[in-house]
Amino acid sequence: MNKRIFLLTATVLLTQPLYAGTIAEVESNSTLFTAQNIDGSFSTGVNDDIYNASALDWEWSSIASLDGDGTYDYYSFTALANQNYIFDIDYGMPNLDAEIGLWSIDGTVSGLLAEQDDGCVENGVSFCSMVDNGSVHSYDPKFSWQSSSAGLYVIGVARFSTSANDSGFNGNAPVAGDDYTLQVSRDLAVDVPAPAGVMLFALSLVGFAATRKVKK
Repeated sequence: MNKRIFLLTATVLLTQPLYAGTIAEVESNSTLFTAQNIDGSFSTGVNDDIYNASALDWEWSSIASLDGDGTYDYYSFTALANQNYIFDIDYGMPNLDAEIGLWSIDGTVSGLLAEQDDGCVENGVSFCSMVDNGSVHSYDPKFSWQSSSAGLYVIGVARFSTSANDSGFNGNAPVAGDDYTLQVSRDLAVDVPAPAGVMLFALSLVGFAATRKVKK
């Protein structure tokens, strides 16, 4: 068993470039409410497999799954309001024809937000033209999303053919021999809503006035 894991890991390392900030998929993350949290794994800098990785106002998390076990893989993260995300499966094909889904989590209630089977085109916009060396096949799914509110969200990975609902996936899951890298990238330049922006400006004026008064 250990020998098999070693050989599998070596094979993945040879076929998939690993960057600083890459973490491994950890079981048990097979349900929405046992999802593996990736909040502490976001990084910045060069990653040729991620579009916008080198942008100054973007950060990314790269999760490598070395082998399937017949269960779905779910990953949770905390988003800010109006934050832009790109979710992308790399190096899934030819072994894994992946599907990905996105859910919101509010206490014990979950809600399906998006589901994507194949990548490249979303709402008429082509992702194929974006620089992304890791998407080796048009079956590797990718989609963008903007959070409407701050909170906890979950991105999940399944195997074609499957469907998704508010409770999670319902269909096929990655099996032995299926490996992939899930790329989660997001912008850091989140717009401050107008009321909050006005309040921050007012507070800055108060602070400035107080500073001038002290100096006198």
